[in-house]
Amino acid sequence: MEFMSRSFASDNVADYFMLPDGKGIVALFSSNISAAFKARMRFLADDLSKVFKEEKSYEYLYGRCNLPLSSIIHDGHQGIILSSYPKEFYFKEGILKDKIQEGKWFCSEKLRNKFLDIANRGNWYSFLKAIKQIAAVLTILDNKDLILYDLSYRSILFNPVNGHIFLITWDSIGRNGIDDVEILPSPDFAAPEVIIKQGYWPNKQTIYSNRHALAVLNYMFLFHRHPLRGKRINDNDPVRDEELTIGDNALFIENPFDSSNSVDRFSLEDSQKPYGNPELRPYTLSGKFLKELFDRSFIDGLHNPIKRPTPFEWFIAAENSIGLLMPCSNPKCEERWFIYNNESSPKCPFCGTKVKGSYPILNFYTRHNFGNFISDNLRMVVTEEKQLNFRHIYNHCLSSIIQQDLDEKPYCLFSNENGIWFLLNKRLKDLLVYDGDDKINVPLEGKVELKEGMKLLLDNMSKERLIIVQMLRLQ
Repeated sequence: MEFMSRSFASDNVADYFMLPDGKGIVALFSSNISAAFKARMRFLADDLSKVFKEEKSYEYLYGRCNLPLSSIIHDGHQGIILSSYPKEFYFKEGILKDKIQEGKWFCSEKLRNKFLDIANRGNWYSFLKAIKQIAAVLTILDNKDLILYDLSYRSILFNPVNGHIFLITWDSIGRNGIDDVEILPSPDFAAPEVIIKQGYWPNKQTIYSNRHALAVLNYMFLFHRHPLRGKRINDNDPVRDEELTIGDNALFIENPFDSSNSVDRFSLEDSQKPYGNPELRPYTLSGKFLKELFDRSFIDGLHNPIKRPTPFEWFIAAENSIGLLMPCSNPKCEERWFIYNNESSPKCPFCGTKVKGSYPILNFYTRHNFGNFISDNLRMVVTEEKQLNFRHIYNHCLSSIIQQDLDEKPYCLFSNENGIWFLLNKRLKDLLVYDGDDKINVPLEGKVELKEGMKLLLDNMSKERLIIVQMLRLQ
């Protein structure tokens, strides 16, 4: 294989060379790399990639995770082929122009305010899309009993405009219970059980410590602050205080039962506001689906790892939360979107603007045991940015069918034409609509106006999922 003769980067793992087309990178391992590491890389590059190529998830996974593509041997040196970072993950302007868009720039309110203009800070729509994609990637790996041992804001690239992500820690992926991956976790993301006096215990990392890191990352994406770093001082020695703060004495800064580690709002710098202050941006803004998982992560499961939610649960919660996103009517609102909580007169919690216009609210029901339809306690605020996907049509909740969820071809789209909302049928062969006494079959590429009280039977063959439309009209 031909590649550039001079390396463009080196570290203690490998020397890196660019392929002539600029789309790939050759990593030739250093001579001191262990045989176990090389064997793990061969498994990822050859065996695992072959398995994924036979599955629908290959394109999705390798487009969002920098897994080794293949292995090579060059002049006696073993190495692997990696994808180069997609161009969309480089800053195009500003102080950080041409730097990669690491998650760290978006997980700290201080860094966002200091280095990022409003257009590049992201918003709740893009952050929720990122959370969903990260959870999808980790679910796919989880289904193969693989762990990403160093999940942090440094291992994620994030596009604040469209919410795309790219995981870059290819060397920290290993097989649970098989590979001995001695990688120290990033301090902000180390689970309490991994912390020991005078440092970390890398071999204690498990799927449960990985779930803690995921919860921390999701919290920091949405609220741009750390969930465990509050006002409480656990020891006068700074090193020991750090060990206790994220270890044995870890306490959620928004724990409703113990406020001893809450944030001291008077000690915050202006650059840390508003998100640095949980009183102004409480985690309850994340809505019922994500709040439940944050509670399980930082209250129930903080010191009881088995109670922490799985990546697939985060995937479902993020998808459901995206469905509840409502656009702010203020064009100058930085967040642009917020979670709708069934208010009759909603207003943006970020800028205080009352929402105007009309929005269809879709209420989902599932038929159980060929009997009556029962509410799924799931709703969607219709906007033109959203669509009906696999899970909206078929109410399955097994991680094994995640590949169906990753099919981004929509089943139905929405459009607003002069204030009238329509549903456009793209893939449903048996879409049946009940509008009062009228029964309408909506053909492929056909559309139907969404009206108050309308019922949509999404699949007339299985008769599994029903939607009842509610119109929210706001002045």
